[in-house]
Parts: sequence; structure tokens; C-alpha cells
Amino acid sequence: GAGKTTLLRILSGLLLPDSGTLELEGRRIDANHESRLWLRERAAFLPDALGLYDRLTAREHIEYYGRLTGMDEASLRSRADSL
Repeated sequence: GAGKTTLLRILSGLLLPDSGTLELEGRRIDANHESRLWLRERAAFLPDALGLYDRLTAREHIEYYGRLTGMDEASLRSRADSL
């Protein structure tokens, strides 16, 4: 009831604030798709409902969610390797 989850969802770009502004590294995050994508590339959020699939490995999860966010295959492989 204190707004912790809502704040985390706003900080992760999943929700937009009803009022006020969100800024990260001097950049304003708003309803603009590019600013929200920029935020998601820099912020990580793991909610209590994980959304993980029992049949996938950790790497397969990384690749799956990378594809969902539109990462190209070369970048995806490189990022998965580094993680």
C-alpha cells in the first residue's frame, strides 16, 4: 500500500507516472517509445512474479526476452555470452 511496486514499475519503464517526471542520467523518460526503450536498456527489474519457464535454461530465457524486445541476433548472442 505504500507504492513500492508502483515505483519500481515506473522506474523500469513498465508504467508512466500519473504526475511528476522521471529522469535518469539527465534524460527525461516519458510516453515516447524511444525514451522508454532507452530506459529499459539501462535498468533491470525482476518482479516477484518471475515469468520464467521451467523448461528453459537461463541462456534461453535471456535469448527469449531479448528477442521480445527486438534485439538483433548478433547483439543478443554477444549479450547472452557476456551474462
